[in-house]
Amino acid sequence: MSIKLTSSLLEVEEIVKNTGAEMFCNLEVGDTIQLSVEVEGAGTRPSGSTYATYIKAENTETGEHTYKSFNQIPKFLECFKFIEKLT
Repeated sequence: MSIKLTSSLLEVEEIVKNTGAEMFCNLEVGDTIQLSVEVEGAGTRPSGSTYATYIKAENTETGEHTYKSFNQIPKFLECFKFIEKLT
C-alpha cells in the first residue's frame, strides 16, 4: 500500500524574491502549487548515512513539477508569499 501526504492548494499571492530554480522560476501571482511526499523508508547509503526524502512541488496550473528535499524546499518557498486556497 502506498500513502501520499499532500498539502492544501497554495496560491501565489506575492513574489518576494526571484529564483532560477526549476518550476519555481515560472510561478506567477495567482498560480497554485501543491506539495506532496510519499510515505516510505528513506534508505541508507553504504556509509550508513540516510538518503534524503524528496517533496514533489507541482504547479497545478501548468502541471510543471520538481522534486526538492526537505532541506532544500524552504529556501524556494521563502521566495513567495502564499495563501491557502480553500476548495
